[in-house]
Order: sequence, then C-alpha cells, then structure tokens
Amino acid sequence: MLICNLNGKIFAISNICSHAEETLDCGRISNGWIACPIHGARFDLATGKAKNPPAKQPIPVYQVRVEDDWIEIAA
Repeated sequence: MLICNLNGKIFAISNICSHAEETLDCGRISNGWIACPIHGARFDLATGKAKNPPAKQPIPVYQVRVEDDWIEIAA
C-alpha cells in the first residue's frame, strides 16, 4: 500500500502497477494521478483507474480518514 499526499489531500492506493507489476512509490504525482516510473502508465489517485497505456487495468484504492494527527485506512 502507498499513502500519497497531494496538496494536503491523502490517498491510499496499491503500490503495484497493474501493467508492469513494478512499485509506484518512486512515481511522479501530479493533477490527481500517479505515474509508474517504469513505463509511464498513469493511475487516478481517487479511483485507481488506468488513465493511459500501457496500463489497462485499475489499481486498488482504499478509503482514507484523517482524525487529528492519525491517518486511518480501511482494510
């Protein structure tokens, strides 16, 4: 699982690209998506939907709740 902070909004997603099965933790984050550092496939941080080839399948996303200084993620 990967926790991402984009402009103060917290997202929790799978850390594995659905195309290359590589980790996304070194990927670039911008405009609500994260890019796989290997092939550049982008995934929507809120829905997990693949935004461009070579990825076609979405990645899992998890519900997030921030309470005080704690980040809670639904398992």
